[in-house]
Amino acid sequence: MARKKQHYVNNEKFLEVMSDYREKYLQAKDNDTELPIIPDYAGECFLKIAERLSHRPNFINYAFREEMVSDGIENSVMYASNFNPEKSTNPFAYFTQIIYYAFIKFGMSMGYNGVMSPLASAWMGNVLFSLGGILLLIFARK
Repeated sequence: MARKKQHYVNNEKFLEVMSDYREKYLQAKDNDTELPIIPDYAGECFLKIAERLSHRPNFINYAFREEMVSDGIENSVMYASNFNPEKSTNPFAYFTQIIYYAFIKFGMSMGYNGVMSPLASAWMGNVLFSLGGILLLIFARK
């Protein structure tokens, strides 16, 4: 029997860590005390998600990939307290979306700053992501 491939982020553990963080965050906010620090495991997950996403075909050729990864992690930290385990039990998807949109915004800012054409920078991420999806559909096992 084939072994199940382990995912690079343990979503159950990530959910548990983010649920605990959210609880502590809400208690601290209600009591007007110092806000809790984001757990190390959550930070590791943010880094893994951002690094893995930055190697996707739509982002791999960005000249400032490290800065883009940092921007994605920064956005994840900014919005970590907004993750609500009552609405979603998938923190991996939540933070992947945050990082994805941070990468898209990063590409757009490269266009605004003249690093590349604004039109190309605005659409590059979406076009390449779509092409990657189409290729995956074509070559997927049936």
